[in-house]
Amino acid sequence: MTDTTTREPIGDYVWDSAAEVVDWLDRHSGDDDLQQTLRLLKIGEEYGEAISAWIGLQGQNPRKGVNADLADVQGELCDVILAAAVALLSITRDTTTAVNLLAGRADDVLDRITD
Repeated sequence: MTDTTTREPIGDYVWDSAAEVVDWLDRHSGDDDLQQTLRLLKIGEEYGEAISAWIGLQGQNPRKGVNADLADVQGELCDVILAAAVALLSITRDTTTAVNLLAGRADDVLDRITD
């Protein structure tokens, strides 16, 4: 596995933005267990919207037909990633820790697929 402790943060702007969202949510809603749970559930909501956009792109709902395009799917997938980043930062409380955790997981996946 690759050493992630020396890695530069991937997507500083994205992580900084997620940290700003966490700070805003903490100030407006608090950071108790309920709020942590809601932030995790937000990932599921965004995932559902991504699936809905994919179904719309494929025209799989006969009543609606094709009602989404690839940009809709891509945007919803970005929302899933951002929601996950916010949830992870809400739990770790530290951008460096969150980045290293994600990088470590990426390394684990790459290790499993490397011949």
